[in-house]
Amino acid sequence: MFTKFAAVSGFALCASLCFSGPSSAHHSFHGAFDESKELKISGTLTKVNWVNPHAFFEVEVPNRSGPPTMWRFENFPPAMLRNLGFNRTVMTEQIGKKVTVDYNPARKEGSTFAYGRVFTFEGGKQVVFTPKGAAAAGSEVRQ
Repeated sequence: MFTKFAAVSGFALCASLCFSGPSSAHHSFHGAFDESKELKISGTLTKVNWVNPHAFFEVEVPNRSGPPTMWRFENFPPAMLRNLGFNRTVMTEQIGKKVTVDYNPARKEGSTFAYGRVFTFEGGKQVVFTPKGAAAAGSEVRQ
């Protein structure tokens, strides 16, 4: 009897630890990013992480006083991006190109983590994940 109780208790403990990580790591947009500030920064797109729970895009930004700074821009989950008409290729084909990102900064002062709204690449291609002034999804790719 004790062995069965110990096994069930151990399973319940392992299950709760396994499934608590992803939910505790998730956040609300308003809690993480300052929607009242819409800023721009320019650099080179270096990496696309098309993963759950959110897609991430890394941009290397030149720094006048030293080595470049790596910025990480969060966006919607891949499933939502697909529903909006995007696929991974929209961004991966731009890796290595100069880009200007319209973004909402993280609430944490001095952070290089932000919500990337619009990515405008050299040559004029523009990927609009969320239009200016909108917290909800509205997207398009402009050539």
